[in-house]
Amino acid sequence: MADMHDADRGDVEPKEPFAGSVDRELLAPPEADPYAVPRASADAQPADDASPVHPDDTVPVLPEGEVPIDENAPSTTAAAAKTTSAGGSTMARRVRKARRKRRGQKAVARRRSVVGAVTHTIGAISALAIIGASTWALGWYQLPSFSAQAEPIEIAPAPGDQQRVCPGSLQQLGLADDADAASPVGTAEVTIASSYADYSTQELGGEPTDPVSIEAPGQVGDAITMLSASQSVFLSTNATTGLSVTNCTQPIATQWLLGGATTLGHTLVLDVINPGTAEARVNFEVYGTDGAIVPGLQEVVVQPGERETMSLAGVAPSATAFAVKVTSTGSAVSAFLHETIIDTLTPKGSDIVGSTALPSTTQTLPGLHVYARPDADATSFTEIGTTLRILNPNEEDTTATLTAYAADGSVAYSGELELTSMRIVELPFADVAEGDYTIRLDADRPVLLSGRVSPLDRNEFAWVPSSSTLVGDEIVPVAEGPNPRLAVYNPTEEAREVEVDGSTVTIEPLATYETDVSAASTVELHGVAGLTAAVHYSAGGQLASAPVRPGNADAEAIRVVK
Repeated sequence: MADMHDADRGDVEPKEPFAGSVDRELLAPPEADPYAVPRASADAQPADDASPVHPDDTVPVLPEGEVPIDENAPSTTAAAAKTTSAGGSTMARRVRKARRKRRGQKAVARRRSVVGAVTHTIGAISALAIIGASTWALGWYQLPSFSAQAEPIEIAPAPGDQQRVCPGSLQQLGLADDADAASPVGTAEVTIASSYADYSTQELGGEPTDPVSIEAPGQVGDAITMLSASQSVFLSTNATTGLSVTNCTQPIATQWLLGGATTLGHTLVLDVINPGTAEARVNFEVYGTDGAIVPGLQEVVVQPGERETMSLAGVAPSATAFAVKVTSTGSAVSAFLHETIIDTLTPKGSDIVGSTALPSTTQTLPGLHVYARPDADATSFTEIGTTLRILNPNEEDTTATLTAYAADGSVAYSGELELTSMRIVELPFADVAEGDYTIRLDADRPVLLSGRVSPLDRNEFAWVPSSSTLVGDEIVPVAEGPNPRLAVYNPTEEAREVEVDGSTVTIEPLATYETDVSAASTVELHGVAGLTAAVHYSAGGQLASAPVRPGNADAEAIRVVK
C-alpha cells in the first residue's frame, strides 16, 4: 500500500503517469472537454476509502468506468482524464474504447490461431489417410514395369597407314673421342611380315647403319592389312659381342622402356627416332630403385627423319636399374635402349631393348627361360640368372601377385609383392627349377614388367619386354638368330583352339604352347585374340628375345554400348 501514496511525500520523485495498458497517444487531451475537473491540490489527503492495490501490477482497482489518475502529473493529461459524475470524460471513453478494441483484436488473433491449428491438423490427418489408402491400394495393384537392355556393338575404325621403325645398328658409347657420343656398331638384318605385298621401306639416313621405316596401307578394299617386322644384330669384336633381336615398333606418343644399368662396365644409350614429317618435341621421365631421378633428361626436339641419342650415365651414374617414359608431341616417335657390358677389356654382351607393353593390371612374359643360380638369395648378384624388373608408375602403392606357370598351366610358383609408388623392384628369380615358364604379374593398379636372362658364365644377356595382348590373326616375323622358339600363352580360364603355321593346337587354360620355328621366316597365327606370345633365341654367347606385337592394333574393334 505504500506505493500508492509515494506521490504525496515531498521527498519522493513523482511517478510516471500510469501506462500499464493505455497508450500515451490515447491520453492526449481533447481540444475542449466540458466535463474536465480542475486538478486537485497537492495538499489534499487521500480519501478514507482508497482503492486497494491490484495484486499483479500494483495498479489501483477502481470502479468500472474510472481511470487511475496521477495527481502530480505535470501535464494536463491526468486532469483531463478524471471521471465526472456524468459517467466519465471523453478521454475515459477513448481509453475504454481502445481497451475493448485491443481485447477484440487479441480474441480475433486467438480464434485465428485455433482455427489455423485445427486446419493444419485436419490437413495432416487427411494427407496421412490418403497416403495410407494409396499404399494399401498399390500393394494390391500390380504396377507396370519398364526396362531397357543396352545393346553393345563393336565398331572397327578404318585404320590409317601403318608404319614400323627398326633402330638399325647398336649404338655404343666409348668408341669415339667424345665419351658421350654414340657410335653405330654392326648392321641390322630386318625380317618383315606383311599381308600386303607392296609395302615400302625407307632408310632414315644415308648409311646402312641408320634406322629403317616400313610402311603399308592399313586397309586395302575391305581387307585389313597386317604389318610386323623385327631385326637382329650379330656382334663379335674386341669391343662388342652378343646378339640383339628387336621388334620394329609402331611410332606412338607415349611408350615405356625397362632395361639397362649404368654401373661399372655398362654403357646405356637412349635412342629416339622421328620417322614423321613434322618435328617431335620429346620429354622424359626417368625412374630408378629409389624413385624418380631428378633432374632427369631435358626436352629434346627431334627433326623429321632424324634421331637423337643420349647417355643415361649422365643422368644417373652407377644406377642398377632404369625405367624411362618417353612422351612426344607434334610427331610420334619410336624409342629404344642400347646396352653393352665390358668386364675390364672383355665384352660381355649387348642388346637393343624395345618398348614394353603399356601399363596394365596384368603383364606376361611368355616362355621365359629361368636359369639356375648358385645362390638364390635375393641379395645375390643380379646380373646372372633370371631377373624380373617391375615398376609401379602410379602415385599410390599397390600390391601384386607374381605367378610362374609351367607349360601345362600348373602353378610352379606364386607370391605376393608390395610395390612402392614410382620405384623399380629388381627381383632375382630362382624359385623354380631351371626351365621355361610363363611369368605373370597381376596387380591392383597398372604396372610394368620386363625380364632379363643371363647364363652363369655371364658371356651374354638378353632383355625380354612384356608381351602385348594379341587382337586377332597375326603374322609373326622370326628374325635371324639361333634356335628360335615360339611361345604362345593362354591367360584365360578356357581351353583355346588356335592355328599355328597351319597346324591346329589346343592350349589349355593358363598353359603355354611352345614350338621351334625357322629363322628369317614368318609364322601365321589364327584365333589368338586375347593371347600373348614371344620368340626366344639361344646359343652359346647369343641370347635374345622379342615379344610378338599385334600386326594392326589400330584396326582393333571398339566396343560401344548404345
